[in-house]
Amino acid sequence: MKKRTRNIISAIALVILLQSANAAETNFILSDSTGIKFNSGKFSEPVLKQKESLSPSIKIPFTQDGTVYFVTEAQVEHTFDATFKSSNNTLDNSITLDLPLFKAAAAFDVQNGASVLAAAGRFSVSDLTAVILSQSADGIFASFDSPRFTASAYAGFTGLLNARTVSFTDSAGTDLSDNTSSSPYTLADPYTLIMLSCGMPYLVFNQSLSLETLAVFGPNDGKSRIYATVGLNGPLAQSVFYSASTTLGAKNFEEFSNLSMMSVEFYPDFLNSRAVFSAEYASGNNGGLSAFMAFTKSAATLAADEPAHSAILKCGASYSLCPQDKVFCQIGSGVIFKVPGNSAEYSGIQIQGLVKYQPFTDLSISFSIESYLADKKEEDRTSATFFASLAF
Repeated sequence: MKKRTRNIISAIALVILLQSANAAETNFILSDSTGIKFNSGKFSEPVLKQKESLSPSIKIPFTQDGTVYFVTEAQVEHTFDATFKSSNNTLDNSITLDLPLFKAAAAFDVQNGASVLAAAGRFSVSDLTAVILSQSADGIFASFDSPRFTASAYAGFTGLLNARTVSFTDSAGTDLSDNTSSSPYTLADPYTLIMLSCGMPYLVFNQSLSLETLAVFGPNDGKSRIYATVGLNGPLAQSVFYSASTTLGAKNFEEFSNLSMMSVEFYPDFLNSRAVFSAEYASGNNGGLSAFMAFTKSAATLAADEPAHSAILKCGASYSLCPQDKVFCQIGSGVIFKVPGNSAEYSGIQIQGLVKYQPFTDLSISFSIESYLADKKEEDRTSATFFASLAF
């Protein structure tokens, strides 16, 4: 009897799986990126970075409305780096394998316009600032959304990620990525991530309040890290919106630090334009605060030394528009100061421009130029990048 029951359950599961496979969506993205950089004002010593990647993906829905599904994406990437010098040239040729997405998810509507979402597997996760944590990880996520209240919880692990494709730091700010390994897949350092957040949309005068706590624990790291963030966003006037956040960081509930960010966005009624004014402060060792250290490593500026979001103050502006339906243009600039102690030191200005052409939905071509004009010549950098992607 038990064997017959198991056979019936197996048959039903097989039928469901076959029906889902018939409704599966497959996609392939082929991309190419060619960039050239000139560091420290040395235009006679260019750095060439060539990258090609193929990313196949498949999404299998288990319900007719697609709210319960499984999705996965793999990536094969070839990278060629070359530095040309008068004395000797350096070349680096490598292949990287990755699985950036492997997720099962389900979404359900409940009463009074509320919804519940649950997901498990490997997928991208980001905190409120998109600076402290912004990367893939293996974990579970659940959220509740209603018109007046939102809440979410996430628990993740980094030990199975590819250290060649993700970059995060220990509590001292040391980069834990591995770009020197000859293996196409190298296991990353094991860290546990726990994030809890809640929000109150349109709390007062259409202003929304968000609260979030992120904890980072590593068995080989001497200090645990806690980040507590408060965020506000909403409209200031017609076509003008803002977002602001401040984060208190702590190591072992001491060595407190701060990251504060603010941006104002204006949408003129002209060619889908968008103007953004932004500012960021990440504390150094000043005012009773220690140097702020994010978990995910990312460059805060376009400088050659690619500084982290630590001991820095920057202000910037950008403007984008679509002169034609298939063309997107953007320009931006910013001024950067270093704040390692109790005084601010001028670091430099950065300028960037981007033109993107998308003749078809599946084809995208872009060209960008970036330049950092530093107070110290060794931090200068000018770069140009051509990028193309084709989905099929």
